[in-house]
Amino acid sequence: MQRGFKYLFIITICFFIMIITENIYALSDKACGIILGEKIVVTIKFDTDGAQKINDLNYCYDCGSSTFKLPIPKRKGYKFDGWYADKNYTKKLNNIFNKNDDGNLMEIIPDELGCNVRKAHTTIYAKWLKEGEVLCSDSKENNITIKFDTDGGEKVEPLVICEDCDDVKISLPIPKKEKSVFIGWYLEKGKLNKVSDGMIDSYDIYSDMDLKDQESSDNCSNNRYGILYARWMTNDEFLNSIIDLSDNTFHFSYELVNG
Repeated sequence: MQRGFKYLFIITICFFIMIITENIYALSDKACGIILGEKIVVTIKFDTDGAQKINDLNYCYDCGSSTFKLPIPKRKGYKFDGWYADKNYTKKLNNIFNKNDDGNLMEIIPDELGCNVRKAHTTIYAKWLKEGEVLCSDSKENNITIKFDTDGGEKVEPLVICEDCDDVKISLPIPKKEKSVFIGWYLEKGKLNKVSDGMIDSYDIYSDMDLKDQESSDNCSNNRYGILYARWMTNDEFLNSIIDLSDNTFHFSYELVNG
């Protein structure tokens, strides 16, 4: 009897817990938390990082088209590099603020709790460059300049290859030299390693070269350069090499046929 009473008591407690839990969830659904109301006013606060203070600016969060100019602060010894939506300067805003584009980058913080909140605020941050400092773009391309040592032949203009771009097929120039025949381009002055003739992938041209850093006017680019060296044979040397090759080929063929 006592055991049955205990089971009934436990079942009753569980039943009440279920009812209370459902009511709590129902209340939380009705409470709705923080919901931005219609025509919410967002106050933009300006963190000028040492420049003169700028008064807050208000704009309507969901009122049609909302485009306006952001103020341009001044700071002695610095150049203004724009407003950012975060302290780490990763989300840059346009100086002509556009609610749909720039507003989505900012963190909108409600000023009150509850339903249908109509006021909120956000902070944007000024970024500065010291005078003379150059801002390097992440999209800046690095180039490799191939210079040509023609060893007395006609001058050949340098070839610029984009290191950060996809490979392209390139045909190296063929220079001229009086009474000489061009044999090809080599990686070193000693002319031991020859670069392939004809069309060649841009990467294969400079991949084995001894590249050196090249000064950049903007101090941003990581450009490099290398030199290719022309090899020549005089007309007589070239003719004799053909004769020797033909002669050697003839003797080899004769010995091969006759065992």
